[in-house]
Amino acid sequence: MDAEIDVYELLGISIGANEKEITKAYRIKALQYHPDKNRDNPDAAKVFHDVKSAYDLLSDPKQRGEYDERQRARLAKRQRQNALSSQRKRMKSQLERDERAARSVHVEQQAREQQVREEAARFRDEALKAEWRRDKQMREHVRQAHAAEEETAQHAQHAAEVLSEADELDRTIRVRWD
Repeated sequence: MDAEIDVYELLGISIGANEKEITKAYRIKALQYHPDKNRDNPDAAKVFHDVKSAYDLLSDPKQRGEYDERQRARLAKRQRQNALSSQRKRMKSQLERDERAARSVHVEQQAREQQVREEAARFRDEALKAEWRRDKQMREHVRQAHAAEEETAQHAQHAAEVLSEADELDRTIRVRWD
């Protein structure tokens, strides 16, 4: 008989069943699963054997006491595991909440950092554009100044040419003393 099979469940009785109830349940199950009555069911012989073993176990008070003790130990172990499982589930859900919170904080921080980088890039671009405009204005001012100097130089050269063309008498002053 398999150690995992609950003999009380196999016979369909409660744990507190007396000898008479055990015998009655055994007879019903034995008739139900007897191999001669279930020729087309290949598992009937195995179930019949398990039912017989369960009856033999529950008929002997010493074996029944040992079995009941093992069952109580299994049940207590299962309850401890379930308690641990629920505790583990709570811990897991708490860890998942904490991880989600940390992830959202990290995502928010990355978003803020990205926003700062974008704003710095925008300021840099604006500063470069302003510098380019100032340079353009300065070049225009320098060009205009050079143009004015050239014009002044051309006027001066023209005046010098005009003066050189004038004859010497036109350039001398006659003064009379009386």
